[in-house]
Amino acid sequence: MFQRCIFLVFLWAITNVNPAAAQCPGCITDLPELPADTVYIADPPPGQVGTAYDADISFRLPQTTATVDPTFDPPLNITGISILSVTGLPPGLQYQASQIDFDMPEETDGCVKFCGTPLVADSFYVTVAVEAQLGIFSQETSFNIPFYMAPAETVTDGFGLTGNVGCGSTTAEFTNNVASNDNEGVMYFWDFGNGTTSTLENPPPATYNMPGVYPISYEAVIDTTGYFLSSVTIESSGCSDIIGAPDFYLTVNDPTGEIIYVSETIETEPPVTFTLPSLPLEGGNYGIQVTDDDPFAQVDCGSVNFNFATEGVLIDGELTLSLDILHPVTTVTSESTVTVYAAPPTPEISPAETADLCEGETVALTVEEYENMQWYRDGEVLIGETTAGYTAAISGAYYVIFTSPDGCTETSEPVAVTVLPAPENPFFAFFENELTLVSPEDLPEDYDLQWYFEGEELAGETGFTICMEASGDYALTVTDHATGCTATHDNFQVFFPGEGCAMTAVNDLIVKGISISPNPTRDLLTVNIPELTTGELRIIDVRGQLLKSVRADLSDAYILEVGDLPAGIYILQTAADGKVYRERFVKL
Repeated sequence: MFQRCIFLVFLWAITNVNPAAAQCPGCITDLPELPADTVYIADPPPGQVGTAYDADISFRLPQTTATVDPTFDPPLNITGISILSVTGLPPGLQYQASQIDFDMPEETDGCVKFCGTPLVADSFYVTVAVEAQLGIFSQETSFNIPFYMAPAETVTDGFGLTGNVGCGSTTAEFTNNVASNDNEGVMYFWDFGNGTTSTLENPPPATYNMPGVYPISYEAVIDTTGYFLSSVTIESSGCSDIIGAPDFYLTVNDPTGEIIYVSETIETEPPVTFTLPSLPLEGGNYGIQVTDDDPFAQVDCGSVNFNFATEGVLIDGELTLSLDILHPVTTVTSESTVTVYAAPPTPEISPAETADLCEGETVALTVEEYENMQWYRDGEVLIGETTAGYTAAISGAYYVIFTSPDGCTETSEPVAVTVLPAPENPFFAFFENELTLVSPEDLPEDYDLQWYFEGEELAGETGFTICMEASGDYALTVTDHATGCTATHDNFQVFFPGEGCAMTAVNDLIVKGISISPNPTRDLLTVNIPELTTGELRIIDVRGQLLKSVRADLSDAYILEVGDLPAGIYILQTAADGKVYRERFVKL
């Protein structure tokens, strides 16, 4: 129990005992506030393949058995701890401890630095052999400590994809996120799901013309790390010692004969495995010399040659070796999909072309009924217009967009509607049985005028004025030759026999014997007609329309209310005994 606790406590202090592997110098011990006689080891961080690793792990060793095994009564003093060997470190990592032997109780604190780049993702078990001194007694043992190296991770998926969703068809473009940087050790394979593949690093766009879901697969094989000698196992050997087991150690030479590694010495009978600090192997033949470090002499146990492609057992006489040569290859795979939805039918507006309209005219536009449709004019949504028909009365380009349940849209060809301006309405005024165009200055540059009575064209009546011959509906139409558009004003007019342009010999009976004040006025008119005692006062607008008729007592001044009339020019008239009394006034 005591030895097992000691070994677990001292794991990180003892994982660097091989002088040949001491390539991570500069470990800094950094401990929190702790009792003098205690057990403490900082948690080592996990590693990740392909990511540089550099960590200092600090520890404190116990001075007595009280902290590691309370069954010792009384507690015993620990006089020393020595690290004998460490095997099974994850390939790619190197290590160095602050020291190997600890004289207790003066030396209790230390640290170990791990550095390098992990090459293999796996759960490793580091085998540690230690010796603890308890006075005149000592005990050797070994134990396994789990060490985890996580797989390499890519920052993003292997590739990026744009244009992966389309309606009817789409063209997808691919972005490779695992760049080769012109390294020949990186290979690619693309399957675009439409029957085409590629081995290019950056493939061209792929087009998908039919609705469906297309699976995209990608694989990047990264074979750029090289080859590494990770471990050597002596399976059998003819070397033996007179007393005890052989003391094996290895010497590794590169193709030029230079020594690149000398292992620790392990006293044991074969088989025995030496864990190396992942020696990189290049082209050419390397050599391994196995030596028995006998107390009286160095005994040659045999040597073999190998290269990075060597497999199987190597034999030199009675010496047989097996090698563990790592060749890390990273494979990045990614998957995605391209989805093409069925496009809705393309709407067709009828009529496809329209004749020019005149202001006030409309044209009916129709399409085939669809569950989700919207009308537009010049790019603007026509709010609420979502049915198969639309009545256009404004100039613009009209079109319809259909939207499918998948969100796909189809747009009709636009239909141009042009609405031409109509000329100004040709209002006319009535005075003394004569109808006169009020504003000839508003006529188009090139025009025609035509008068009508009771819906019938009055032949030859194409001027600004017309003399009435009877009461009835009169109309005046103006035609703009530039556009072909017309405008018409019509009104019922009362004919007064013996007045104005229709008078015969009684023209002298038309008088203006009406006195109006104030003129202009806002609300009231004071009317005086000295020749009459009673009469029907009529108010007519300049268009000849009768607006008000009042039976009045004219024996004295008569007050007439006009406040309900809009501002404008009006005619006040009455008739009696063959005479017509008429005067104009202005309503403010």
